[in-house]
Amino acid sequence: MGYVFYSAKTKVMAVLLILNGKTDIEVCTAIVDNPCNKTIDHWVVLYERTRRVI
Repeated sequence: MGYVFYSAKTKVMAVLLILNGKTDIEVCTAIVDNPCNKTIDHWVVLYERTRRVI
């Protein structure tokens, strides 16, 4: 088995999915099925807005 590198966008998406109550399987499916989808960009924008508030 090789090492899998996940981009920062993917990691942020995974954390936010977990915080929203998704299971491990749902998170893994989202990461594998949508590696460069607009969904990830949506999560990144949400994360950046949240960081500005904090």
